[in-house]
Amino acid sequence: MFCLGVAALGLAAALGRHGALAAEAPPPVAALLSREIRPYVLAVDALEAALHRPVSRLYLEDGPAAVSATLEDFLRRGAVFAAVGLDALETLSRLDPPPPMVALMVITPPRPPRPGAPTPSAVVLGIPLEEQLRRIGALFPRVRSVAMPVPFAPSEGPSGAPADASPLIGPAVRRFVVAHPADWDRFFAVDAAEADAVLFVPHPMLASTALIRHGVAQCLLRKKIPIGYNAAFHEAGAAMSFLVDAAGVGREGARLVEALGHGQTGLVVTAPYRVRLKEKTLRHLGLSVPQGLEGDVEVQP
Repeated sequence: MFCLGVAALGLAAALGRHGALAAEAPPPVAALLSREIRPYVLAVDALEAALHRPVSRLYLEDGPAAVSATLEDFLRRGAVFAAVGLDALETLSRLDPPPPMVALMVITPPRPPRPGAPTPSAVVLGIPLEEQLRRIGALFPRVRSVAMPVPFAPSEGPSGAPADASPLIGPAVRRFVVAHPADWDRFFAVDAAEADAVLFVPHPMLASTALIRHGVAQCLLRKKIPIGYNAAFHEAGAAMSFLVDAAGVGREGARLVEALGHGQTGLVVTAPYRVRLKEKTLRHLGLSVPQGLEGDVEVQP
C-alpha cells in the first residue's frame, strides 16, 4: 500500500508538472495570406523560423468555405494570427470577436477592428516620407524638388501643395493627385515639369507593371530621376528603388507576435528595406554612382 501510495503521489506530481508546462506553452500561430506570392511566403517563412515553432498557413485564394472552417478551428484553440496583406487583415477584422493578430505587408498602420477591440500590431511597408527624402538628398545632393503622384488629395492641402516635410531633411516635395489613368499624362507633362525627380509611392494603379514601365520611361524622357518602391521599378529602369526586405518583415513580425503574449498590442514598426541604384539609368541621366554609400545601398548595372 505504501509503495502504491508513493507511486500515486509521484504520478500526481508528474502530471502536475506536465499540466504546468502545458499551461505555459505558447498559443498556436496561424498565418492568413491574402495571396500566395513570393514576398508573402518569404515573410511567413522568416516568421516561422524566428518563432522557432510551426506556423500554420491559410490562403484566401482557397475560397471562403475552406478558410472559414479552418479559421473556426484555430479560434477555438486560442490561436494568434498573422494577417499577411490587406485582404487578410480585413477578413480577420470582421470576425466577432477579432482574434489577437499582427498585420504584415500592409502599407499603413491598422485601426481597431471595432470600438473597444485591441488595435492589431503591424509591420508597415510605408517608409516615412522624411526618411525617403533624407536618403534621396544624401544620394543626389543636386535634387532640390520632387514630384509625387498620389491617388487622392493630401490632407496637408490641395494637390500640388508642398508636403509637410522639413527642407532640412532633403529636397522639397509636392504631391499631385493622379486619380484616373488619363491623369498620368498631365502629371508628367505639367505637374512634374519643374521637378528634378519623381518619387513613386504605393498607388492602386501602379499594380500594373505596364504602367510602371510607362512612368519610368516618361521620367527618363524628361531627364527626371525616377524613384520607385519595389523590384518592378528597378527592373523598369528606376534610378533608385526602395526595396522591402520580405524576410525582415517576417522577423519583425515574430517580435510582435511574442509581444502579444505579454499583452502588448497596437505596436507598429517600419519594414526593413534596402536601397538599390541602377547604374545604367544614372549614366543615361548624366549622373555617376555616389561615393561613400551607406551599408544598405547596393548598385546594379
